[in-house]
Amino acid sequence: PKAIFVLVMVAGFVASVVSLGYFARRLADEVVAGESVRPGTVPSIQALRNPFALRVEPVEVRWLSDRPAPAELCDCRMMYLGRAGGIAILYDVDNRRTLRLPDSELLLVGEPR
Repeated sequence: PKAIFVLVMVAGFVASVVSLGYFARRLADEVVAGESVRPGTVPSIQALRNPFALRVEPVEVRWLSDRPAPAELCDCRMMYLGRAGGIAILYDVDNRRTLRLPDSELLLVGEPR
């Protein structure tokens, strides 16, 4: 009985790790394709669809500074990943790269849903 309990717990843990890896990859593929990723509105469905409650949105990026815009900031599809420490983190869908730019010099305009 104790061995069966341990076996069930280990199997459950392994299944959880594998499924989280699957969901992480699926969500990353959606972002790479330029698709929005949003948490669900129904908690039980959200746990299946987006267990990490991630939110990634397409945005239009406008450069506000008087200084020239960085060369990597192009007129291409951008996804807003978040910000930390005064730095906005964006994903350039067309060139498949991540940009880290000072958020005080940007205006991010969300695309209509």
